[in-house]
Amino acid sequence: MKSRFLSDEVTLAAVDKSTALKLNELIRKGVRGELPGQVISEEATKPVRETSPIEQLEKLNELRKTGAITEDEFQQLKARLLGVTPAPPSPPQPESCLFCRASSPVGKFCPVCGKKIRGLQKPLSA
Repeated sequence: MKSRFLSDEVTLAAVDKSTALKLNELIRKGVRGELPGQVISEEATKPVRETSPIEQLEKLNELRKTGAITEDEFQQLKARLLGVTPAPPSPPQPESCLFCRASSPVGKFCPVCGKKIRGLQKPLSA
């Protein structure tokens, strides 16, 4: 078995079911801090400090600025934090005719110049 924390291989001997159950219970008690003589630090029992929404937004903004999250991820996380639904992404821009630049989202012929549309491209920015 490979340990998550050590690079060394860990070998466990086969045990019968009752021993495995006892071992399982000991591990659970240890995790809960119920074993005799077990010392639990005060740090572990301190309540976790709540961060304000402003602090969380500032942290998200830093992650966005450093490139750890994208703008879309930032907007989604911000909306979740504020309890609002994010605005849906803007619909794709209609494509335009290669000849006259008229919008022509459907059909094989341009509705303005009447030419057969062989290829579509995004409209030029103004």
